Amino acid sequence: MAGREGKLQDLESREEQRKLSKQELLRPRLIEEDVFVTSLGGTVTLRSISHEARQRIREQCGFMTEKFDEDKFTMLSLVESIIDPQLTVEDIEELRKQDASVIDELVVQVSTLNMLGRTTDLKKESETTPSLDLV
Repeated sequence: MAGREGKLQDLESREEQRKLSKQELLRPRLIEEDVFVTSLGGTVTLRSISHEARQRIREQCGFMTEKFDEDKFTMLSLVESIIDPQLTVEDIEELRKQDASVIDELVVQVSTLNMLGRTTDLKKESETTPSLDLV
């Protein structure tokens, strides 16, 4: 019974929330954020990836097929998300020749922005949580 009451309260609280207008829902809201790249000692500007761009990248990489190219998906996601400085696939190939921590850190920053919204919200957590080695 307590479970049902909790569900009813949850439904009531949802009803109290404000409805979004069509304009509010369709307003562009790609996030742009400067993030510090520790391994390089400087910042880059990232932009979240739109659903349309993510679908295009997935199609180019054979997503959900046996021929899915994860490296290509990662490279194209970085090219799409890192907007200042603007990089090409060839630039990402050059980065891959450097210390692995550089590309790994950029991948984590881009993934965090695109999955969770803002990377800065996680800075306090990352300061207290040991980083994962992405080898």
